[in-house]
Amino acid sequence: MTVDAIPPSAALFPAEFDPYQISQSEFSALGDKTYLDVASRAPLARSVRGAIDRYVAMRSVGGDKDAMFETAERVREKVSRLIGATAEEIAYTKNVSEGLGIVATSLGLGRGDEVVFCPEAEHPNNIYLWLHLQKSTGIKLTAVPAKDGCVDAEAIVEAIGPDTRLVTVSYQTTKFRTDAPSHAFRLT
Repeated sequence: MTVDAIPPSAALFPAEFDPYQISQSEFSALGDKTYLDVASRAPLARSVRGAIDRYVAMRSVGGDKDAMFETAERVREKVSRLIGATAEEIAYTKNVSEGLGIVATSLGLGRGDEVVFCPEAEHPNNIYLWLHLQKSTGIKLTAVPAKDGCVDAEAIVEAIGPDTRLVTVSYQTTKFRTDAPSHAFRLT
């Protein structure tokens, strides 16, 4: 297997898409600064703040349950188009840790099943979860070393064996910045 980069879809962004202009209009608190973070803390975009304010106002008068479900489904559809999935493949969780737990426990992993990961470049919840399953179910963990502080995609692919049931790689982590590609990997 080899790892090929999938080019970002031009269909996702119109030709006039200007991320700098959008960040300046959405994040007025930044002024002429650029804010880089790992999604743990950040200034809210004006559109996000507006959506939160509308939600809180609606909930403060009891809320319209049908409208809330319609909004959730509309967002699910938009996210699915963004990542090339179907709306039925999108699940809401309160955080990544909960999502990892749901995936890990729903796979029915057991003794001899292998999970490949790069613990040096992972969020703690994508380490401790697998260590717990190793202890409780007997799964095999294959730890691939980081390369220059980042996940080594080729080493991950090389570590995949006949017993591999899951490969888990974080796009972002709380430890440090990682130069993961801005698009997905495709195994060929």
